[in-house]
Amino acid sequence: MLPNIALMNNKSVYGYIQTFIQTYAEDSKNTAISYERNIKQFFRLVCNKDLNELTKEDINIDMATLMQYRNFLKGSGKYKNSTIKQNIESIRSLYKYLKGNRFDVNVEMFSEAAKKLKDDRVNVGFLSFDETLKIAEAAKYEKHKSEEKRTLILLALTTSIRKDAILKIKYENIRPHDKEKDMYVIESDELFDKGSMVKDKEIPSFIYDMLLSLSNEEQPKGFIFSISYNTINSVIKRLAKQIGVIRSVSFHSIKRAGVDYANEIAGLHAAQMQGGHKSPETTARYIHNRVNVVAKAMNDTIDNSIFDELSRDEMLILLKSMENGAGMQLRKKAQEIIDGR
Repeated sequence: MLPNIALMNNKSVYGYIQTFIQTYAEDSKNTAISYERNIKQFFRLVCNKDLNELTKEDINIDMATLMQYRNFLKGSGKYKNSTIKQNIESIRSLYKYLKGNRFDVNVEMFSEAAKKLKDDRVNVGFLSFDETLKIAEAAKYEKHKSEEKRTLILLALTTSIRKDAILKIKYENIRPHDKEKDMYVIESDELFDKGSMVKDKEIPSFIYDMLLSLSNEEQPKGFIFSISYNTINSVIKRLAKQIGVIRSVSFHSIKRAGVDYANEIAGLHAAQMQGGHKSPETTARYIHNRVNVVAKAMNDTIDNSIFDELSRDEMLILLKSMENGAGMQLRKKAQEIIDGR
């Protein structure tokens, strides 16, 4: 008999749960990690027990208990309905597995609980790279926690880490880069961004210095940022309005700005890495819709002699006004020319 079969023969709830999680791990490690986290949270809140303490009686919950759990997540203000649905779906999958192994459990109630949650997903408005930099600059003039807000915005733009994860970053999650002396890396096997472990998120040294300047021993659990979940979006909306952005935006718009900029500078693969997406199809939804760049370039083709008509001062004004990817590439080229003298 194979050693793993003994796990099933003891008929422990914990044994079945572990086998369920391991089965998912064969297909997707990130999904398994996400499911395990949701399952642990569920039973801690519902039964006040760790997984290895559960009995068959513990898992026989009723609809009222499940609805209390759902309402707790909703009332915390940390989760959208779509996230709560995903959370409940992971528990439903476990119960479906348990039912298939002759546990007397109600699987249908999970679908019913998720069905009562209205779809609150919204199309996140677009912010450009330069607009986000202007928002960060505007944050300097906020009355409360101005530097913390500015640092948070710049870190989000640089890393494209989502709100839930970025607020949980600790100083111990940041280390010097292995190869680049002016870079640092954010990574932790305990820090997750929508089910995926945060790793290899590079940040420049000046942002690391900004983070260090926020050091506060009174921060809860050692987290760097003290801004609440509910405050972040209102801050971004307010600052966006101040710089003249009339579109509906949120903190997630900053992630879009980073992904879109990475695509503009280095292409789709770089954008996929920036966003931490498993598939390029997901990344494509983050990229700002533009006209066909080849068609536009052909349409805009003009004689380069037009630049001869500009004075030196006019040329400098033109070059300095270039933003986004084109501006960055011009500045890089200028530096290469200077270095080559």
